[in-house]
Amino acid sequence: MSGDDEEDLAPAGTTHSEMSGSAHNVVQVRDIYGDVHVQGRDFPHGHPRQLPGRVRHFINRTAELGRMDDVLDAAHDTPAVCVVTGTAGVGKTSLAVHWAHLVEHRFPDGQLYINLRGHDPGQPVEPDAALDQFLRGLGVTAKGVPADVQAKAALFRSLLAGRRVLVLLDNAISPEQVRPLLPGTSGCLALITSRSQLSGLSIREGAWSVPVHVLDPADSTALLREVMAGHRSADDPADLTELARLCAGLPLALRIAADRAITHPWARLTDLMADLRDESGLWTALSTADGDESGAVRAVFAWSYRALTADAARLFRLLGLHPGAQFSLPASAALAGLDNSTTRGLLDGLVANHLIDQIASDRYQFHDLLRAYALDQARLDEPPDQQVSATRRVLSWYLHTADSARRVLAPSLHRMPIQLTAAPEGVAPLVLADHQRAADWYETERANLLDATMSAARTGNLVMAWQLPAVLAAIYDNRDSGRTWADAEKVALEAARQVQDSYGEGVLLDRIGIKHRAQRDIGAAANCFDAAIAAFRAVGDRLGVARSMHNLGLTHLVDHQPVAALSTFEESLAIASELGNRPMASVIEVNLGVTLSHLGELTAADRHITSAVAAVREFGDETLEARALLELCAVQQELGELDLAHESIQRALSVARAHTSLPLESGCLVALGTLQIAMNEPEQALESSQRAAAIARRFGNRTIEAGAFDVTGLAYRELHRYDDAIAFHLAAVRMHRDRETDWELAVSLDHLAAALDSTGRTDEARERWSEALTLLTRFTWPAANALKDRIDRHRGPRTSKRS
Repeated sequence: MSGDDEEDLAPAGTTHSEMSGSAHNVVQVRDIYGDVHVQGRDFPHGHPRQLPGRVRHFINRTAELGRMDDVLDAAHDTPAVCVVTGTAGVGKTSLAVHWAHLVEHRFPDGQLYINLRGHDPGQPVEPDAALDQFLRGLGVTAKGVPADVQAKAALFRSLLAGRRVLVLLDNAISPEQVRPLLPGTSGCLALITSRSQLSGLSIREGAWSVPVHVLDPADSTALLREVMAGHRSADDPADLTELARLCAGLPLALRIAADRAITHPWARLTDLMADLRDESGLWTALSTADGDESGAVRAVFAWSYRALTADAARLFRLLGLHPGAQFSLPASAALAGLDNSTTRGLLDGLVANHLIDQIASDRYQFHDLLRAYALDQARLDEPPDQQVSATRRVLSWYLHTADSARRVLAPSLHRMPIQLTAAPEGVAPLVLADHQRAADWYETERANLLDATMSAARTGNLVMAWQLPAVLAAIYDNRDSGRTWADAEKVALEAARQVQDSYGEGVLLDRIGIKHRAQRDIGAAANCFDAAIAAFRAVGDRLGVARSMHNLGLTHLVDHQPVAALSTFEESLAIASELGNRPMASVIEVNLGVTLSHLGELTAADRHITSAVAAVREFGDETLEARALLELCAVQQELGELDLAHESIQRALSVARAHTSLPLESGCLVALGTLQIAMNEPEQALESSQRAAAIARRFGNRTIEAGAFDVTGLAYRELHRYDDAIAFHLAAVRMHRDRETDWELAVSLDHLAAALDSTGRTDEARERWSEALTLLTRFTWPAANALKDRIDRHRGPRTSKRS
């Protein structure tokens, strides 16, 4: 069982010491959702070097290269934006990549690259997903990534601030797609390629435009000569010029034509051109008014495709059915129903003919024009039943390989089991036996897995459509931001409903409820969990009932409704215990203990959490143990057992560091700082809270940062540095106000008021206390009532002085 699961323990903002509201039991906010890594000035994973490989056979473009140099030289106090525009196949990406390699030394902090797939047959990459990829490349792990696109963009700009980074945004479709991806600091450059002018960027961002035109006859012929050098030296220059004309000066078409000529060394160029003229005439007759250039490139595609062997042509067109533009050798083999060795030979032939590109060992991709062409040929030349079978094979390959990855990365005992049907004949899913290989596979295939879910729903493979996210949830909960799979989960839910699979519906409703809860949409979350419970009850699945009931209890806890949470946790614990599911029972017992502590039943809380810690140690989940100890520390502190609390938090901290889980470490540091204040060690508390804040600030975790600021303020109060205390409490108040978290805001306002009161600023203090009381009106549990009573006493008439 993974202790990093989103639904395991009480989310940030629901701990006992927050509920108490006492002056020394401060907001103790903990993010239990994942890992981030912070290192000094460098990016955590070193400087990103994401540029595609250098371009071979690059011809001329001296004017365009000079224009791009001018853009870079002219950029001083603002981030530079350069848009390379031109028709399909004209060489925009080649030019951008070639120039990026020439100037990479001027961007020593790294180069980022993404293909935005603006004109791909599939959906363009959304800014949200692109930012996820960039933030991962900069070392931000999943749970350090903010939830909404604006916050992601702000974090991205913050990480690039003061650095020199080149950001290459390839194949963009609109200004709206790229704006969130633009750096915000001088010294950085956004280099964009697009078939569109993106004129909006020139108006608002001052972007420079670099138009790319087709090659003139001389450069077209020179490119043909360079590609064919050493292969066809005897060709007549006039024939080369005519071939270049037939290719309309488009580098993509010229390279494919040159490779076709190379692979037919004994054929006369005039005969090859006759074939090309025939194809060109056919496309001219069939095409709409796309322009001569479009017709030329399609004619070259057809010319090359029809020269393939039957097996290679079949694989090429079947690859057009693949869910994403990139694909691996094993996925290609599954798609074609062939073994890896045979498939590799066919792929090598497609690479040699420039119909696909090899981008890594056993990994390939399409140019967007060629992908569209391959899909067209699949629709025209592949029998419908064969299209259906190929699609089913590749989707099954992804599903079963994903299940193999899940078993290694998240062998969670309390996850809902997903029963998969056997893979079709001819499909050999990967067996991912070790953690690193499984993690690498998921990171590489994330986009394809998302596309596979959508493709499964679109093509009527509805069971696989709901099972893919259900299987992968145990992985992506800990590796991706909450929005990454949100749309796919909605599609999966609809697929489960279409096939009337109540179990699948329950699994997906539970997943979507977790997303709503993370966004603090309490009503929507509760509705999802209620519906999930009903779905599981309809099929008699008590484990599902217990799980969704537990998640409903967590939702009540997030909403600061401990009485409702208590009854829900007790019922779900009873079911899990009856089923003998100790991992799930342990998770529920920790949250039951947290709830009891909120209700003032500290002895019962201590008993439940201590029992859970013992059980977790027995089945060896150290990360969950650390999270349970984090909660136990707060309870032990409230009980006055400070030495035991110190032992608990030190054990939790050591586990967090051993597992390099920095959000868990930062949560432990906030708790340790709180405890150190209670132990009259404010200097040590400052060190703990400032370390926690540094981690959180770097990766945009506002919840932990606010909690750390509050602890820092309290430590400064203990040291009689009241102005510093006020500054940090003010920062915490602003963060909680931004997040609209009433309870946390009320507690921070109380801390701020106390600091103001200590400086003699009594009227300001009373204003803050009055605001806190207004916020506390809806909270009625014992600790909340005690906080309201204490604030009422503080607001009474009195003279306040500095200590």
